[in-house]
Amino acid sequence: MHANRPGFWNRVNMYKSLGFDIYENENTFNIDDIQGLGLSDKSFFKQAVAKMKEYDKPFYSFLITLSSHYPYKDSQNRLNNIINTGEFEGTIIGDYIKSAKYTDEAIGDFIDMLKKRGYGIIL
Repeated sequence: MHANRPGFWNRVNMYKSLGFDIYENENTFNIDDIQGLGLSDKSFFKQAVAKMKEYDKPFYSFLITLSSHYPYKDSQNRLNNIINTGEFEGTIIGDYIKSAKYTDEAIGDFIDMLKKRGYGIIL
């Protein structure tokens, strides 16, 4: 799963060649919340868990997020107070730290969602 363009890096063909049966991309996600390069990690994970519910069991999922990709800009200013970056505030390093903190929180929420559904987790 990657809520980005299916043709980027030739993912449509690449994932098939790696043995993936299903490739969920921006065409199969509701792009309802933008953060960074595209669909926010929190929305992505929430939608991913809903998709997993429909998969035959057992299954393997591989997820790639978008929120903590370069240039790490927070165009909606939602990450201003997520963490104090001190001397790095307003720099690319500070922006990276904030986006990484956001993704870290989103991963924690995702793991909680998986546990609530009873899915085994391998990280």
